[in-house]
Amino acid sequence: MRHRFAMWSAAAALRGAGCEPEPVDPCVAQDLALSLGTGVREYRSVQEGDATTVVYGPQGGWHIDVAGRLENTGEAVRIAPTFTLVETGQQFAGDHDPALLALVDYDAGSQTGDFFGVRSVVDLDLTPDFVCPLAGQDLLMRVAVTDVETDCTVVEEIVLVAVLGAGALEECPSE
Repeated sequence: MRHRFAMWSAAAALRGAGCEPEPVDPCVAQDLALSLGTGVREYRSVQEGDATTVVYGPQGGWHIDVAGRLENTGEAVRIAPTFTLVETGQQFAGDHDPALLALVDYDAGSQTGDFFGVRSVVDLDLTPDFVCPLAGQDLLMRVAVTDVETDCTVVEEIVLVAVLGAGALEECPSE
């Protein structure tokens, strides 16, 4: 009986002192996880130093496709990828609205799914004089994904090496 009273007294004293337990952040509890990748038609995981392709598209713009695998998320997500040139710290791609989409092969039971073919568009005012020398350069890929239902966000970064796709090679002057 004495033990129960001591616990009640301590709890009553805490409540009286305004010490309520800290609320749990729902995003911490959700534990949203993202594995970065590349791919236009499927998710392919990447490791630090792997290649990523700079694409010259049919409409005359440049982009880099990103992909990812998500865990502990709802099916609808917003994806905001950016690319920064490591050497200078200049962000040159991704200054556009996030992509809103439903995950591919989403499993509601495990709350997992993939995305791919999400484009990080290179700034429109950048010319081949900027883009062509990216070949062989280290690029910081940063991807922020937000679960639309909970508004929780996960951000992951990785350094990849730029390679130019076939269309890009045609646009770049040969040396």
